[in-house]
Amino acid sequence: STLIELGSVSVRQSFIEQGAQKHVWVDVAEAFRLQEIDGQALLLLTEDHLMSSMNIKLGPALKICAHINALKNQ
Repeated sequence: STLIELGSVSVRQSFIEQGAQKHVWVDVAEAFRLQEIDGQALLLLTEDHLMSSMNIKLGPALKICAHINALKNQ
């Protein structure tokens, strides 16, 4: 059910915005929107994708991936 729910752009955006509030990821939320990262793509993201394709610094990239991994393990 988590994967189905993640297919929703609004759920994905909500996930990122919650992180943005906690870790000041406002620019990341916008980058995800511009790159059309949906729920399926979110689960496939790696630190390398975040850093090379989206120009996100290592620290935030690691934090995002930690959140994604926690989501996968729910």
